[in-house]
Amino acid sequence: MLRAPAHVSHAGFLNPRAAPRAQGKKVVFVTNNSTKSRAGYLGKFTSLGLNVAAEEIYSSSYAAAAYLESINFPKTKKARPRAARGAPNARAAGPRAAAT
Repeated sequence: MLRAPAHVSHAGFLNPRAAPRAQGKKVVFVTNNSTKSRAGYLGKFTSLGLNVAAEEIYSSSYAAAAYLESINFPKTKKARPRAARGAPNARAAGPRAAAT
């Protein structure tokens, strides 16, 4: 979906009459790719012409940060992710950060 705007338009996201939100559906974007933070994905979606809120984006790095917060993992300790750039950014900002 992220490679070309044509893929997005086929999904109905750029056509207001066919858009899932116009049909009263909740839309979330989920990926297991940890190379981008929420802010990175938000920028990507915006560049494709999508109106997406950061709170609608769930990546594996965000899930890891949410898990660490749920177990009260001390922010003073390092979790040493075995992932790409997005994971450390998600942990630093915490899962409740608006555009992380």
